[in-house]
Amino acid sequence: MSQLKLYKTLTEPCEFPTDLGGFEYRSYNGSVEDRAAWAEICKNGLVGDDADDTRFIDVIEGADGYKPENVFFITENGNPVATITALVQENGRGWVHMVSVHKDSRGKGLGAYLNQIALAALSKAGCTYVGLTTDEFRVPAVKSYLRAGFRPVLYEEDMEARWLFWLNRYGYMNIDCYDNDNNFVKNLCTVEKKDKLKVGVFGLRRGTAIAEPAVLSEKGYIYAVCDCDETTYELVEKCTCEDTKYFKEFDEFIESGLDVVILANYFHEHAKFAIKALEKGIHVYSETLPAVTLADCVKLCRAAEKSKAKYMIAENCAYFGTVRKMEEIYKNKTLGGAVYCEGEYVHPMPHDGYKVITPDAKHWRALMPSGYYSTHALAPIMQITGEVPVAVNALSIYSDEVRIEREEEPTKDVASIMLCTMSNGSIARVTGWSKFGGHGLWYRMNCGKGSLESVRGDDYKVRLFYNDWEIPEGMEQETFYDAEYPFDKDRASQSGHFGGDYYAIYDFLDCVQNDREPFLDVYKSAAMTATAIFGWRSSLNDGIQYRIPDFKNEAERAVYENDTWSPFPDENGETNFPCTKYQLGDYNIEF
Repeated sequence: MSQLKLYKTLTEPCEFPTDLGGFEYRSYNGSVEDRAAWAEICKNGLVGDDADDTRFIDVIEGADGYKPENVFFITENGNPVATITALVQENGRGWVHMVSVHKDSRGKGLGAYLNQIALAALSKAGCTYVGLTTDEFRVPAVKSYLRAGFRPVLYEEDMEARWLFWLNRYGYMNIDCYDNDNNFVKNLCTVEKKDKLKVGVFGLRRGTAIAEPAVLSEKGYIYAVCDCDETTYELVEKCTCEDTKYFKEFDEFIESGLDVVILANYFHEHAKFAIKALEKGIHVYSETLPAVTLADCVKLCRAAEKSKAKYMIAENCAYFGTVRKMEEIYKNKTLGGAVYCEGEYVHPMPHDGYKVITPDAKHWRALMPSGYYSTHALAPIMQITGEVPVAVNALSIYSDEVRIEREEEPTKDVASIMLCTMSNGSIARVTGWSKFGGHGLWYRMNCGKGSLESVRGDDYKVRLFYNDWEIPEGMEQETFYDAEYPFDKDRASQSGHFGGDYYAIYDFLDCVQNDREPFLDVYKSAAMTATAIFGWRSSLNDGIQYRIPDFKNEAERAVYENDTWSPFPDENGETNFPCTKYQLGDYNIEF
């Protein structure tokens, strides 16, 4: 486990805090109850299940410089919720030891209070400098120590590189570093913020998983975050900087000076916020689905055309290693063009698990038609072949078993099977969010001279197969390829979806920095949205075909500028579009 060491010089007396924002603090009283309280705090915040009375005796009472009065608790309503120990060692140095906050009390600024208490105790004892060690992965703790004036100690050969990566990742620069004897060694200068994009995150539950890869890319830093639920602020703490701004209102957030906004709010609410950002000249990285009505697709394209900012859908599956390997092989043109393609997104889950992410029947997931979450299956095919959907036929699979199991939920269909006619005349069979079979994502290209597919059950392998009469010279009929991370493996492996979260946001930020257009731009995003909408209309009309407009063509898209059909409720709670085939009899559908 990687450890960081930090020192702080005490040049002036430190004072104990007088106001802890409703909390209080006291010293350890030597009781069995206090040792048990210490163990409970450390068990879920620091050392794990082996925190007990014995552990306290070993690591606290047995430590060099232990004094019971310098073991501190922060309490809430008399109950200990955080702890820190200040040791005065034989060499006269102070040492901060066993710092932990109970998981239920995190995000309340207690780390800063603990630091102040320990430094005041050590200052009172005559210490002129104070040291500590902490695990490298404890990002909030390291940030707290840096804010308290602690500085890095370069105690091993690799420490400079480790600290540079850490500081650069979290937006720090020009940090003085010291050796074990507290002698100044050097100043570490990270990439300056002026060279990075100011990234804002809207919607922190999913947004945090995108924010961290954005920071890992070193192309941007988290300038501001926005969520109406303040309890989510703690989720994004790993990714923020000392001066990150926090907002509850989007309109204030969008005026804060952003370069890029990550839209990770509710599935059915992306378009209106994307349009607001584009109108302000802010680059937009939007989670799926970009819009839920054809009218909003039209508005989104028009806004992007008027804006100097770029737009990209955050479709991470298009950045899987398997997909990019398939793209590389396909573009070598040894297979010929695609004739028939398949893309599957299969994600079954138990009823109890589904209820966790779908709290009630009015939640957007409960109202989402099965074909609306089709980008995971369709976007990789578009990425590999370069083609876009121009028409769609679809059928929805209704299951009475699902209806009975989820009786209180509106959506009863377990999948939509969609046949997309692509711009080169090929057919692509794609699914929406399929709730049957084994979990996985799978892609296949059937071409003129053979086939190309991701290997089922192995997320890192690709299979290339030639017809036996068309094997290119020097090639085997069947070849398996490893789909490795193309670059930045260590960083990409820290993000979700097989590195897809990292490479997708990396590519978008690189597009912004180097003024190039992303492949999954606003027009392709609108086409995928329209595929979902028309696919659902097709399902409700027994599979008839609908043509998808060219969203670059104003005359074609203008036909749908007033098309507001949606399965999601309007501001009055009304819907005009059934979200499941089972409901069809309750509606008079006119398309």
